[in-house]
Amino acid sequence: MLFRGRKFFWGLVCLQVALTTTGHAEIVLHGTRVIYPSNAREITLQLSNNGTAPSLVQAWIDDGNAKSTPDETNVPFIITPPISRVEATKGQTLRITALPTTSQLSQQQESIFWLNVLDIPPKPEGRTQQG
Repeated sequence: MLFRGRKFFWGLVCLQVALTTTGHAEIVLHGTRVIYPSNAREITLQLSNNGTAPSLVQAWIDDGNAKSTPDETNVPFIITPPISRVEATKGQTLRITALPTTSQLSQQQESIFWLNVLDIPPKPEGRTQQG
């Protein structure tokens, strides 16, 4: 019985390895963290498209609530451009600017917000939309 359980376990492990796919990011951020000094007017973040096709990029900042959408977030920063087309092998600069409401943040401790960057690749050629 123990032998059969091991075979089943290793069969599941092999199946998971066989079904695992790897994903390669086309849009790459040049930095893993953004620290916004309280005396800065704005900061910039570079991203690049390492792919062979143009990509649509949507960027937004939120407070970490996974259930909120970009238009529902209430954060004291704005990111421009929120949506942009990045050509293949080209880059884009995102600007993060503090709103006047940042003065309401605690000066005694750091605050954390999340920068989200969504890569929307083009539709594969040869596919037609089914209606």
